[in-house]
Formats: sequence, C-alpha cells, structure tokens
Amino acid sequence: MPSWIARGSHERKAHRMAGKAVGMVETYNEEEGWGVVASPALPDGARAWVHFSAIEAEGYRSLRPGQRVEFRYLKADQDGYRYRVEWLRTFDESKEH
Repeated sequence: MPSWIARGSHERKAHRMAGKAVGMVETYNEEEGWGVVASPALPDGARAWVHFSAIEAEGYRSLRPGQRVEFRYLKADQDGYRYRVEWLRTFDESKEH
C-alpha cells in the first residue's frame, strides 16, 4: 500500500479525535438506546450524541437524565450533533458521598 494512503487515513483519524470530558446526561431514549450528554468542556456549548454501545458497564447498559458521566468524544456529524461519544462511564453515586 502506498505510504500516502496510510498517512492520509491516520491524519483523518487524528482529525476526528476531540477529547475527554465530565458531564451530565441530558436525555436518554431507553427504547432506541441513545441519548445526549452535555459538558462545559465541549466547544461552544455543544452536546454529544451517545449510543448504548459506548457505555462501559456489565450487563444491561442504560443512562438516566441528570446522571454524571465521564466520556471520550469524537468530532462527528451524528443525527445533527457535532460530537459523538466514543466511550462513556458513569460515576457510582454511592461512592461519591
């Protein structure tokens, strides 16, 4: 494979990487398995789209509005949102008190 192809795909992937943030679940559609998270760390007050497959958990994976989360996000156009969550974990509220 020519080196310019490999370099180009690496550059596109690097361009998509956006960052890591702590935020809160705004909405989550249990039936469809997707929701929206918000964080002051997202540029321009944007929100990020999240699919249940990005949730790091054992067993049934779900989110609740108002739940605190840590997540990694990518720059992407997903259902009208500029960012897509690549990985997400919830905070164990029982350990925070």
